Amino acid sequence: TALLSKHFALLLLDDEDKIIADIQSDGGELTGPLLEYLKIVRPTLSFHQTAQQHAISLNDIRILAQHLIYHRRAIAVPPLHPRDTYILSPNCPMASLPQFCALWSQKFPLAPPLPTFLSALSHAPRPYKTFIPTKTHRPIYTAMLAFLLRHGWATQLRTFEIGRASC
Repeated sequence: TALLSKHFALLLLDDEDKIIADIQSDGGELTGPLLEYLKIVRPTLSFHQTAQQHAISLNDIRILAQHLIYHRRAIAVPPLHPRDTYILSPNCPMASLPQFCALWSQKFPLAPPLPTFLSALSHAPRPYKTFIPTKTHRPIYTAMLAFLLRHGWATQLRTFEIGRASC
């Protein structure tokens, strides 16, 4: 298997509690390390940053991440950052909007209504930090973004500049 880049982060595809319960019920030799890893993994920290902050080898982090990815419990993404630009996904599941609105309001009761938030994301692309009212709101807005990415409602806009070729 290919090595995961140390610059990527792990985005869990379900609630941490559900993944922990599934891992505990599965058993296996990686159960202990996976449970410890799930306590420290954040979609805002790269594999390298996680390894440094928690004094764990990068190789061990990659093995645990690959296990979660292989079993479809997570995906590797560029670390979430307020300066990056996120947009409404062109593949978002609009047919399930009513059900997802209920889940959104249950998970984030003080957040703007989902249609309002998605509408803001669908306007002209801008850094995600412009959606965050204050610095104290950053953790909840990061959780909201992770939730939208996890369920296919948002995606990161990646743009690349091509330098001029000299003739």
